[in-house]
Amino acid sequence: MLGPNGAGKSSTFNLLAMNGQRSDGECRVASTDIDKLDVWQQNLMMGMCPQHNTFSDHLTVQQTLRFIAEVKGLSEDDIEFQT
Repeated sequence: MLGPNGAGKSSTFNLLAMNGQRSDGECRVASTDIDKLDVWQQNLMMGMCPQHNTFSDHLTVQQTLRFIAEVKGLSEDDIEFQT
């Protein structure tokens, strides 16, 4: 999702990630109503790439990807890197 500052991108992601209350309407991720998902299922279905690096400047790219994979619940066997 791209747009100028103030367009509502962060607000939309906060609603989709269930970090806020919506007043009306329905939200769908991958054609699934988010009200029918628990937070864990929902977070596995979507991702977000922030504009700025929110991780430590001391981590390598591989360490950052491994961290994200572990947060998303992938097992060690699921995490594979090509070098």
